Amino acid sequence: MNVFVRIFQSVIEGIFSITNDYGLAIVLMTLAVRLILLPLNVRQRKQMVQQQEIRRKADAIRSRYKRN
Repeated sequence: MNVFVRIFQSVIEGIFSITNDYGLAIVLMTLAVRLILLPLNVRQRKQMVQQQEIRRKADAIRSRYKRN
């Protein structure tokens, strides 16, 4: 965990050296992290939609064969 803290601290300090504003450095760092994680987030949402569709189909099959 210490490694991540050092990496983030270095990046924020690098951004701060450009902007001279820690608030802006934190906002830019947050945006960068969210952009990096965006593909994972999109994939997770797609899988969630697929699971919901499968659940609907499974529920329909269960209700059709409820008596057996």
